[in-house]
This record gives sequence, structure tokens and C-alpha cells, in this order.
Amino acid sequence: MREEIVASFHLDLRALKLEFKTTCDALRNWSGGPAEEQEFLEYKKQELFRALAEQTYLNELAWYYYLNGGYRFIDKVLTMASDN
Repeated sequence: MREEIVASFHLDLRALKLEFKTTCDALRNWSGGPAEEQEFLEYKKQELFRALAEQTYLNELAWYYYLNGGYRFIDKVLTMASDN
């Protein structure tokens, strides 16, 4: 049995948005091929959307607390975001 190879990527928000867009474009312009490839693109799109939603939420939360005087809390939120 072969071991599954796992890779991790660290993307800034701009790169994450671009990766999501190119994945959506690949699905929209799908010209056929192995079903596994299309299924992987669907999975990848869902995971990228989840990551975008999470980062957007954390950014909004950080700004909310920053603007409302929660300076200590913003450090905690930004630390949580960088751990993901």
C-alpha cells in the first residue's frame, strides 16, 4: 500500500482568492476527462471557500475589536489566524 503524500501551503489572502478563482474557472470551463479530477476540483473549491470564509470572519472580528478598543483581543485573534 502506498503512503499518501500530504503537502501544506501558506497563502496570503490575495493568493487564496486567486486560487479560488482559478479553481472556479477550471470547473466552469471543464472540457471533460477523468471524473476524479472534476471531483477533486469540487472538493478543492469547497475547501478554499471554507478557508476564505474563515479568514474573512477572523479579519472582520479583529477589526471590530480593534475599532472598539479590544487591543489585547486582536493579538489573540491574529495569532489564531496565523496558526491555521
